[in-house]
Amino acid sequence: MRKLLFTFLIAVPLVILSVLIVNKTSRWFFFADSDPNKVDLIFTFGGEQARENHAMRLMDKYFNAKWIVSSPLPLTKSMIDSGYWKGRVTVIEHCKNTLDEVNYVAMLCSDSIDIALLSGPYHLRRIERFLRNVLSADCGSRFHFVAVPLNDYNTTKWHLFKLFVLEMQKMIYYSFQMRLKGI
Repeated sequence: MRKLLFTFLIAVPLVILSVLIVNKTSRWFFFADSDPNKVDLIFTFGGEQARENHAMRLMDKYFNAKWIVSSPLPLTKSMIDSGYWKGRVTVIEHCKNTLDEVNYVAMLCSDSIDIALLSGPYHLRRIERFLRNVLSADCGSRFHFVAVPLNDYNTTKWHLFKLFVLEMQKMIYYSFQMRLKGI
């Protein structure tokens, strides 16, 4: 009984401390710039309809911008096929993960181009980290990290906590992958 009580007295403070640390640390992942004044290209990282919906709003806001969407979802494909943004949209289907998408973005570098990188708020920190590792020193592009507004998601604190844990796992996994590839 004493051993159980001792374990309980140790475990409870550790759990509380862990929750507090995750709560404070998880805010670090909410990484985004404010909407830029100028955008020449919007790149949407695939995987969520909320990202693509926000990109569609940005396409209407930045009417001269081009849009590259990675592996679009069916609703977005039907909008693109309708010709609403005829000549302004490029669909890429060959990127299998965030690292592939970041490598594709790095190839878009040119002087004086403003590129809005659009994804979920937690995902942007990983994108920013990977981009820093793969960009060449002579890249003249300006990157804007644009997050989908949180109110576009049906989120609870529990869902945000799960997103945080998932992003931590992905950061670790992809960091090892980058090291193995020498990036």
